[in-house]
Amino acid sequence: MTNAPLQASNEISIPAELLEGWAEIYREAKTAGLMQVSLPVFLSNPMRNITEAALSDSDDDFLPLLPRQAEVATRIQEQWDSEDALRASHLTIVSSR
Repeated sequence: MTNAPLQASNEISIPAELLEGWAEIYREAKTAGLMQVSLPVFLSNPMRNITEAALSDSDDDFLPLLPRQAEVATRIQEQWDSEDALRASHLTIVSSR
């Protein structure tokens, strides 16, 4: 097998040694029901097609958090949890007349 790139479209070319890997990603996504495009369309721009599939599958239309954002979100949630735990340990007296 030659290492000549496969021209998937006019937009990009995929080196032959990477083609099988992209095809496997496509097969897995298609099997899971995440990919609605054909293999040639997918190979024309794999990253765009993966992003579009992820966004179309999203219920809330938010992009995934970046690593730093995820760290901050975790710290915020931990702070809220500790505040909730502190409130739960206090006795609240309610009186009615």
